[in-house]
Amino acid sequence: MWRDFLKIPNLITLGRLLFLIPAAYFLSLPGPANRLLSLFWLGLAVGSDYFDGYFARKLNQITPLGLILDPLSDKIMAATLVLLLIFHRAFPVWLAAVIVGRDLLIATGGLLICRRLGHALPSNLAGKYCFASVAFLLVCYIGEFPFGIRLFTGIALVLIPWSLIIYSRAFLLILRGKPYTPVGDTPLFRAIRYILVIATVVICGFKFLEFIGLV
Repeated sequence: MWRDFLKIPNLITLGRLLFLIPAAYFLSLPGPANRLLSLFWLGLAVGSDYFDGYFARKLNQITPLGLILDPLSDKIMAATLVLLLIFHRAFPVWLAAVIVGRDLLIATGGLLICRRLGHALPSNLAGKYCFASVAFLLVCYIGEFPFGIRLFTGIALVLIPWSLIIYSRAFLLILRGKPYTPVGDTPLFRAIRYILVIATVVICGFKFLEFIGLV
């Protein structure tokens, strides 16, 4: 497994955490220019999340270690940013506890499953959408965008318990020795998701243009 650390997708995943250093530095400084620089480095980190998966599939380097590192690095990034935002953007402590608590519960369950099965479970749609909502919430706090903060706080508070229910069901079935099949992504569910995502982007984009005075 140690050799897997040197595979390109896993190096990209580990390198993602390095982007937190400049992002944290500029986050601690006042002014719109520093906000943009902090968001720039976080954008690189988020972009790397696509490329590690792309190269894993392209180079046929999907490994058990990668399945652990990818969601783990996301959780470390989110927890680190939440703690930084508590100090620099008055991020609510109760919301930080909800976000970090969810990640700790899922990480603990994931370790138990990994010991039982010998490999980690891949992330599911609920987890991916939950992470995306939290990521957008953190971005809105960094940019001090009030509408986005209210919107994505509400979305995150819906998706966090939903994702916990999905993961808990999977963990309980596996620990009881019962077969677990991930919920399929039906065409109707996919269409609903796309409509909601597009509506969220349009509304949030319009409000952001108002926020910066372009509308």
